[in-house]
Amino acid sequence: MPINPGTRRPRFRGFTQRRLTDAEIVTQFAGAGWNVGAALGALSGGLIDVDLDVPEVVALAPRFLPPTACRWGRDHRPDTHWAYIAAPLPRGRQYADPDPASDQKAMMVELRTKGMAVLPGSTHPSGDSILFASDGEPAHVEAEVIAAAVRDLAIAALLGRHWPAPNSRVRHEAANAAAGLLLRAGLDVHAAAKIITNAARVAHDEEYAQRGADVAATAEARARGSHVTGGPSLTDLLQGNGSKVVYKIETWLDISPTRRGARSESDQLLDLAEGIDLFVEEGGDTGYARIEVNGHVETWPLKSTGFMSWMRHQYFVAHQEGVRQDALTEALNTLEARALFEGDRHVVDVRVGGGDDVIYLDLANDAWEIVEITPNGWRVVADAPVRFRRSQGMLPLPAPVAGGSLDGLLEFINTGGDQDSETLVETFLVQGLRPRGPFMGLEFSGEAGTAKSTSARVLRALLDPNRAPLRAEPRDVRDLMIACHNSFLLALDNVSHLPAWLSDALCRIATCAVRGVVPVVLRKDADHVRIA
Repeated sequence: MPINPGTRRPRFRGFTQRRLTDAEIVTQFAGAGWNVGAALGALSGGLIDVDLDVPEVVALAPRFLPPTACRWGRDHRPDTHWAYIAAPLPRGRQYADPDPASDQKAMMVELRTKGMAVLPGSTHPSGDSILFASDGEPAHVEAEVIAAAVRDLAIAALLGRHWPAPNSRVRHEAANAAAGLLLRAGLDVHAAAKIITNAARVAHDEEYAQRGADVAATAEARARGSHVTGGPSLTDLLQGNGSKVVYKIETWLDISPTRRGARSESDQLLDLAEGIDLFVEEGGDTGYARIEVNGHVETWPLKSTGFMSWMRHQYFVAHQEGVRQDALTEALNTLEARALFEGDRHVVDVRVGGGDDVIYLDLANDAWEIVEITPNGWRVVADAPVRFRRSQGMLPLPAPVAGGSLDGLLEFINTGGDQDSETLVETFLVQGLRPRGPFMGLEFSGEAGTAKSTSARVLRALLDPNRAPLRAEPRDVRDLMIACHNSFLLALDNVSHLPAWLSDALCRIATCAVRGVVPVVLRKDADHVRIA
C-alpha cells in the first residue's frame, strides 16, 4: 500500500481489507516519494512483524527468535523488524519494561499481527532510510512457537535490564530466584536456563555461563522437594523496582503473583489491560482500544463510558473489590499516551465502513455482529478489518434474512404514487450503504399531514436507527458537526427553509469536503468528542 511520504499514514482508507491489483499498484504509486507499507495479518497471508525496540532485545533476538530471511530496520536502528508467516495468526502483544531507567525506552518488543508495517524503500519520520538487513522470504512459523519465543525474549531482556550489577555478590542468588520463578510457571530447565543465561549475558555479568548450572541446581532442589527461592526473593535482588519487574514477568507467564507488594491500583489496572490493541483515530489524537468480550471484539474510545466500565469489571473480577476513580483516571491517561505514541492509526467508522470491494454494516447489537457485503453476496461476521465505534443513541438493526424484497417498502412511504419519487427512495437506500461519499440527500416536501416525518423515520430505521430518529434544525455548524460525528444518517425534521450557512454545510457533508475541518475538542468525555 502507498503511505504518505515520511509518515506511517496510508494513502487510502480501508487498507486492512483491500488487496491492490497490479494495475492499482501502478496507479497508487504514481509519482515519487511514496512510502511503502504492507498490511499485517490474514490479508497478507499471515504476515506478522516482530518489532525490536531496545538494544537488549536486538542483541538477544538471534538467540530466541526463529531464523527468517526477511528482516529490515533503518539507518540508526538496523535489523529491528523480523517478518514471519504464521498460521494460525498468534495474538498480538506488547512487552514493556514497567520500571525503565531515565535513559531507557519502556517498550521493548512487540509481536504485531494487525495494522501495517512500513517496508524498505521508505523514509522514517526521523529522516532515516528504511533498509533491508536480509531481503529473502519470511520464515513460516507456528503461532504458539513465535508467541513463546517473543515472550521468552522479552523476559530475558527485562531481567537483563534489572540484573544485579556486574560486581554484585548476589548474582548467583538472583539466578536461583529467577529459576524458581520460571520453573514454577511451568518452563522446562532448558528454557529457564536459556532466559537466565542470556539475561546475565546482556547485563555484562562475567559469570553468565555459570547461570545455567544455577538453574539446574534449582531444578534438582525442586525435584527433591527442597525449599527454593522465587519471586519474593527476586524482588529484593533486582535493580530498580523489583516488585514491578517480577509482577510483570508473572503476568506474561500467566501465573498468580507471589508478592503484590505496594503496587498501586493504577498499575494493577494496566496489568489487566496488557495485550489489548491500542490505536489512534486517523486524522486525530483520540485513543481507542479493541477488546475481546464474550467471544467478539469491541472498539471503544479509551475515555468512553463503555471502556471505563470494562476496566472496572476487569478489576473487580481480579480482586473482588471496586477501583477508585483516581486510579482509573491515571491508568486511562497512561493507556491514551501509549496509544498515541506506540499505537497505529486507523480509520474509525460509525455504522458503515469498508472500501470499494467490501462494505461492512454494523448491526450495533450486543454481539457486535457485522454484515460483510461483497459483489457475491453477504454474510454476518463476528469481527471485521474495519473498526466501528458506538455512539449514544444508536439502536440495533435486525439480523438480515435472505430472500427479502423492497416491494412492500413503499406502503410505508407516501410518494403519491409517483414512479420517479419511488425510484429516488429506493436509490437513496442503496447508496446509503456506501462507506464513502459523495452522498445523496433526500427531501420530503408537502403539506401538513402528508407523512413527511413518518417517511423519514422509516428510512432512518432501515439504515441507521436511533433513539432520536429526527432532529430539529441545528443552531450552528458546530451542532451540525456533532450530529454527523455521532450518526451515519442525518435526518432533519420540519425545516421550513434552509439558511445559506446550513445549505453550504450540508453540501460539504454530502461531498465529504467537511473532512478538511480542523478537529475541535468539545467535551472531555468520548461520547461527544470532536468535530471531524
